[in-house]
Amino acid sequence: MAEFKLGRIRFVWKNTWSPSTTYYIDDVVRYGARTYICAVGHTSASDFNTDLEYGPTRWNQMSDGQSWTGDWNVSTLYKLNDVVKYGGLLYICNDSHTSAATTASGLEADQAKWTLYAEGFDWKDDWSTSTRYKVNDLVQYGGYTYVCNLYHTSAATTASGLEADQAKWDTFNPGIEYKGTWVTSTRYKLNDVVKYGAGLWICATQHTADAAFLTDSTAGRWTQFTEGTEFESIWNSATLYQPGDVVQYGGNQYIAKTVHTDAFVPSSVGSANWDLYSEGFKFQSAWAGGTSYEVGEVVSLGGYTYLAIQDSPSTTVTVTAVTASNDTFTIASTTGIVIGMVVRFTGTTFGNVFTSARYYVKTVAAGNITISATPGGTTFNITADAAGTMSATVSAEPPNTTYWSRLNAGISW
Repeated sequence: MAEFKLGRIRFVWKNTWSPSTTYYIDDVVRYGARTYICAVGHTSASDFNTDLEYGPTRWNQMSDGQSWTGDWNVSTLYKLNDVVKYGGLLYICNDSHTSAATTASGLEADQAKWTLYAEGFDWKDDWSTSTRYKVNDLVQYGGYTYVCNLYHTSAATTASGLEADQAKWDTFNPGIEYKGTWVTSTRYKLNDVVKYGAGLWICATQHTADAAFLTDSTAGRWTQFTEGTEFESIWNSATLYQPGDVVQYGGNQYIAKTVHTDAFVPSSVGSANWDLYSEGFKFQSAWAGGTSYEVGEVVSLGGYTYLAIQDSPSTTVTVTAVTASNDTFTIASTTGIVIGMVVRFTGTTFGNVFTSARYYVKTVAAGNITISATPGGTTFNITADAAGTMSATVSAEPPNTTYWSRLNAGISW
């Protein structure tokens, strides 16, 4: 049986292997994550693998291990058992090689020379254009967090967005992101939340904002997230209103139900755009025949005060003729004139009417009216045809119960 004298075995540590270096038997070097012992004296080649694969081999593996080399880099010599980080994953090298020359090619250009070592995630903050993303990279995009499932370079423009490569991302965590007041020509993403009008709206689909919010909301790009109220002063027909906007009209307040601009007053019966928000009073001093009043306004007339229960219009018309055969007063338009309203004539008169008298609308037809001397009384008789120019004010004068409710009785000194 052969005897081994351990004292005669000597290992000489030579540190990291180097090319063009003379090595002797029992020299020990580190190459990558492994250590090797020299089996045949030699001068090293330019590539360690040339000597390792020489026949017979000039090196024998002495110990195994892994070597952490940090993030994967381009044009880098990787050795067996080198470990790199690439995106949210760790890879271990299974075949020595020099990595690809460009970031666009990436580790995946040599995918077969790497083995997946460990999985994880790599937080990359907000999604960016023209950026190389790797598997398990995490980004925030709008209210969502996405995890990359396929290596790729992101779209070159914000207008294209992450959704240009939507199939290369999986939803990691849905959430919301508040973006402040809605702004035109802005790129909005899924679950972005904006303030518009009194409420908050959440983005239902990625888009670039139109010039008008109404266009985007009508197209289904926004869904109301929370309702709110916001006082917008006195109602104006030319103002764009949003749900939750509160306006004053007459003595009442109304709240908008839709995004709209229209000439229909909030007090319109069955309005699709407004709901009554609160009732109140608006004092307007003494009633005046030439003034139109709005619902909720309060006036005094004689010793009484009256509350407008609906809009009480006043219309000035010009009478151009009277006809005895049918007792009509010819006017250009009867818009706003309703049976029971008071008629008062001013200036020069004809047709046997007086400026000091109060008359009432008896009938309304296209281009003419008839009147009576008392509410609902007999038709005023015109004795002869006449023509000219005569002014008249037609108004819903209290105590017309269609338009006014008496608040209290009193006396007028």
